[in-house]
Amino acid sequence: MSQEFQGTNPDSPLCMRFWTHMFGNGIGSLRVIIFDVNTDEDKVIWQISGEAGNAWYQGQVPIASPSPFKIVFEGVVGANNLGDIAIDDISIIQGACPSAPQVAAGNNGDCTFEVDECGWTNPGPRERADEIDWVRTVAADNRAPSRDHTIGTAQGFYMTLPRGSVQRGGDRAWFVSTTIKGSSDPMCIAFWYFMYEPFIDPSGPSLGSLMVYISFEKDGTSVLEPVWALKNHQGPNWMYGQARVQNDDDFLVAFEGTWGSSRGNGFMALDDITLFTGDCSTMPEKAMTSKADCDFQRDACQWKNTTTDSDFRWTTASISRRPANLPDHTFGGPIGYAYFDVFNQAARPQSLTFTSPPMDKSEDGTPICLTFWYAYFGASESTKLKISREIWSLDAANIGTQRPEWQFGQVQVNTDTDFRVSIIGMASNGGFAIDDIKTYGGGCRLRPEDAVSNGEETTTP
Repeated sequence: MSQEFQGTNPDSPLCMRFWTHMFGNGIGSLRVIIFDVNTDEDKVIWQISGEAGNAWYQGQVPIASPSPFKIVFEGVVGANNLGDIAIDDISIIQGACPSAPQVAAGNNGDCTFEVDECGWTNPGPRERADEIDWVRTVAADNRAPSRDHTIGTAQGFYMTLPRGSVQRGGDRAWFVSTTIKGSSDPMCIAFWYFMYEPFIDPSGPSLGSLMVYISFEKDGTSVLEPVWALKNHQGPNWMYGQARVQNDDDFLVAFEGTWGSSRGNGFMALDDITLFTGDCSTMPEKAMTSKADCDFQRDACQWKNTTTDSDFRWTTASISRRPANLPDHTFGGPIGYAYFDVFNQAARPQSLTFTSPPMDKSEDGTPICLTFWYAYFGASESTKLKISREIWSLDAANIGTQRPEWQFGQVQVNTDTDFRVSIIGMASNGGFAIDDIKTYGGGCRLRPEDAVSNGEETTTP
């Protein structure tokens, strides 16, 4: 048993490395246990059983505890006394690390990919969750990354997003964990990612995106909640990412990689997944997500059409029904955005409402910046888009384009109470499309310059 350690910082777990020698046919098990000083409770975090041969092997395990703790090595005698268990060279450093060897991690999701995928899987074709699969590969077979993160050599393995089977921008691949037991205690998922676009088009980066979701059932409905998201080029090196994952009921974690229009010259990879106890923050900070964020690649996220007239509604674009000559803003595919259209022979303007999920007020009253991309089509007369109680409003006649073109908008939203955001479209012979809704902490000025605001706030739930 070790000395007493203070509780770890949620963003700074420890990594304990050690060497083990387990030789003889009477070997039982070796366990690493966290002993909670406050509650006198034990938790097994690493365990391996049976003979490993007459050699030393390195093990490692992440250490995280919100309260003071001690670390315990426990050896268990096997069927007889013909064998010895030894440990040596224990070291503890800052930072998350996957449990190793993989068999010692059990079924908790940790993986270095040096042996296999550790229970992480690509969905089958019948699930229709994606178009391509993540592939476990050795670094020596790839142009980039030329080394894995775990051992830092060309002989190391990682998961990569292949390009050969991609049909178009927006094709995606899911990588799903085994079931994680639900708990009121938050957990953190840490991983290393590689998102590299060697040649960036003059129009801007278009590598694609990497997202992390938690998936669970609620009231008989499948819920997909984003917890981490980054788009496009992030540099030619392995980068560290982490996100908070928590659900009272059992849940899955899913990585989603999506190729953009530059899929032919970009690289995306994933390595060294670790799950540990702790209420961690999102890293990097720019990967933070909110309930309102949506790129409409899969569905409308948690945005809902709340228009009462069944003949006119906000909906997501489909191959069979979508505005002409308007590709997706996110990846340039034929679909992947939300829109409404009204072509009413009676020339009576229709009002259609698209409502966000409930949003929590901020603890310090700091506003958020709501950003989005919009495009209008049809006749500009009477075609209008506004947000909530006209904190942002734009007449199509002021846009000045003859064909649908994506343009950027943003507006500051106060968050001193719980709220929802409503996007309201009005038209009698046209419509608007919306894509890539994203919120950021802090205020922002109104954009575009032609948009107007009456200073009202968002609607409350």
